[in-house]
Amino acid sequence: MVRALALATALAALIVPAASAAPAGVYSGSACELRSLPSFVAQGDGEAAGSVADIVRVSCDPRLAGRGVVLDSSQLYERCARHLAWSLPYPLAAQTGPMFAASLDADGNLTVALWAGPGCAPGPNAISAQVEEEPEAPAPATFTVMAPRRTYPLLTAQPAAEIEDPVHGSVATVIEVAFPPAYAGQSVNLSSGQLLSRCLEAPVFTSPATQGPILDAVGDAVELTLDGDGGAFVVALAGGSCASGPSEIEATLLGPPYTRDVTRFTVQPPQPSVLAPHVYRNPLSVVAEAGTGTTFSAGASGRPTPTVQWQVSLDAGDSWEALAGATGRTLSIAAVTSDSGREYRAVFTNSVGQAFSDAATLTVTPPTQGGG
Repeated sequence: MVRALALATALAALIVPAASAAPAGVYSGSACELRSLPSFVAQGDGEAAGSVADIVRVSCDPRLAGRGVVLDSSQLYERCARHLAWSLPYPLAAQTGPMFAASLDADGNLTVALWAGPGCAPGPNAISAQVEEEPEAPAPATFTVMAPRRTYPLLTAQPAAEIEDPVHGSVATVIEVAFPPAYAGQSVNLSSGQLLSRCLEAPVFTSPATQGPILDAVGDAVELTLDGDGGAFVVALAGGSCASGPSEIEATLLGPPYTRDVTRFTVQPPQPSVLAPHVYRNPLSVVAEAGTGTTFSAGASGRPTPTVQWQVSLDAGDSWEALAGATGRTLSIAAVTSDSGREYRAVFTNSVGQAFSDAATLTVTPPTQGGG
């Protein structure tokens, strides 16, 4: 009850009411991106059957550092018989329910691990995020629960690389392993001595079956039992100032033929995420007297920093052409009567993508007649 009340309070404080939406012609789109694993094959036998896991990441413009975020996966919560837990990578503090509230770090990032089940039914699930005081939410991510099936051969860390937060130096990943179904029921040892030595504190392993630390995990290793399809998985949470760099993760059958496989997980240093351009200021339409000068201004964030190119349309936006030399965030032009009705917009581009500002119209009025 206390946890539910705290979450409800967080939601009331973070979700932006409609009345606070930004004025038209000022903001465009979201300054954040929301990502999750695209899909996950449900695994487990018996009481753990139909279990899944995901790593959810919110990446925002660093201007939003410290703001609260509410993640919502109500569809997954219902699809998994209301068995859904969330936690920050460090420290492990599992919270159950359809929603989870946390805050962006100093670089504008947030990483959250979730695990669900048993009893998850196959199908797609939307995961959404609302950032405090942001009028536009990022596009929802889709996480699809796949029906149980054989995935051999497999040893992966998903995601294979994670940016650590600047406070705890923490990261999270889901480690999956699969052997031929003939080895169903056998034990497999997952270990990463390199990840252990990279972090000041030992990694913590958790799963839907435990809803907390796996008790037989010893520092860098955890022992799992392969399900009927020969698969198993675990959520690995590492913190305590992990040093950046790659770490090998090993999977070894504890019985004949003692097969061993290796994959790699990379801890990336704290940094703002790579983001497509986001227009946070659009040009406004202006009325100018013929013979005077006027300006249009636009702004966009992004990583890498986007370049800008102004364009003009002579046919009410049906076609656009670049203005030579107009590559600054402010466009200065002379108001000429023949230009009245032209539209102008800014195009922001970086290595990730492109964003267009709203179009602004120039209306030119006759010059003021001198009095006599």
